[in-house]
Amino acid sequence: MIEESAEVTQADSTGVWIQCRSRSNCARCAAGRGCGGALLGSIGRNRDPVIHISQPGHDWRPGDTVRLQLPERRLLGAAGLAYGLPLATLLCGSLVGNLFGDPGAVVGAVAGLTGGVGLGRLLAGRQLPFSLTDHP
Repeated sequence: MIEESAEVTQADSTGVWIQCRSRSNCARCAAGRGCGGALLGSIGRNRDPVIHISQPGHDWRPGDTVRLQLPERRLLGAAGLAYGLPLATLLCGSLVGNLFGDPGAVVGAVAGLTGGVGLGRLLAGRQLPFSLTDHP
C-alpha cells in the first residue's frame, strides 16, 4: 500500500479538496543539485495540485491532515492504462495502416496512439484509485 499525507484545503457536504505537499525522494534533487529531471518535470505544471474527492458524510475541516492510500495493483493498472494501452493501439494502428504502404503506417500509428490515449483517459476516469482516511 502506497500512502501519502495530505492537507484538507476545503470541505463541504459533497466532499473534500485536498493538497499533497511535494517532496523529493531523491537526495540530490532535495538539495538542489539534481540532474535537471525535476526541473523539466515541473515546467508548466502546478507542483501541489488541489484534488476534489467525493466523500460525503465526513467531518473534515480545512487544515486537517488526511492519508491517501493507493494499492500497488491500482498503480500498476494506471501505468498500464497510461503507457501500455496507447503503445498497443499505436502498434496495431501501424500494422493495419502498413497494408496501405508507409504513409498508411504513419497515419495508422497516429490514429492508434490518439485512440489509445483517449480510451485510456475514458477508462481512468471511471476509477477511484485511492481511499481517504483520517491521519492518526
